[in-house]
Amino acid sequence: MSLHRYRADRPHRCQASRQPRPALCPGSGATQTGGGCYLDEEQTRLVMKSNLQFRLELPEEQLFHEFFTPATSDQEGQWMTAAAIFQEMKSKVGSSLRIANIRTFGRFLSNPDSLTRRCRRYVTEYLVAKR
Repeated sequence: MSLHRYRADRPHRCQASRQPRPALCPGSGATQTGGGCYLDEEQTRLVMKSNLQFRLELPEEQLFHEFFTPATSDQEGQWMTAAAIFQEMKSKVGSSLRIANIRTFGRFLSNPDSLTRRCRRYVTEYLVAKR
């Protein structure tokens, strides 16, 4: 077991890794000079929107769009968890959906533009309508 002396002139490696890193501005030459700059909300939204054309849609996402649509009111749809939506799709498609993909599927559902969601005590529910 090795003992390391604490040095006050530099932060602990755990603390240093938690420091936020600025996003590099495209076309600003920040990568050449080693400096960075921050993107404001509008610039970030535009970059994300332009990157959508290069995004591949997973089979689970395609199935979601085939079996469900985003709802706007409680009368139009029902609140379901990501696991319940995944289970509903799996019952219709069969065993081709692997349970390992539910984490990626949950990330897709939590996309801000995707669905209306509400957070309960331990789960997040999404407002969807079955087709």
